[in-house]
Amino acid sequence: MCSASVGDLVDRLPRLGLARLGIAVQKACQCAVFVLFVVLFGPLREACKGAWGATPEGDRAERGAEAAIYAVFLGIVVCASVGRLATVLMDISVDKDW
Repeated sequence: MCSASVGDLVDRLPRLGLARLGIAVQKACQCAVFVLFVVLFGPLREACKGAWGATPEGDRAERGAEAAIYAVFLGIVVCASVGRLATVLMDISVDKDW
């Protein structure tokens, strides 16, 4: 979706610096996704065992836990998408030099 914008960046800025930036962003996103998965399957799992079976008039803590799960899922998707854009940035910058 944003690959054209990434391609324009590669055309305007020095490629070596962009390749380094792409590597750094990709690794940072991978670390963030790892941390989010650890949170999801670690402390958050225990905190929200009853969240999935909660009734509509359920406890506020259960609804808060469910919202936390969705927030972690959203964070994983956003980090993975940004990491993919960083990969596209690296691919384009390397391909332009070959």
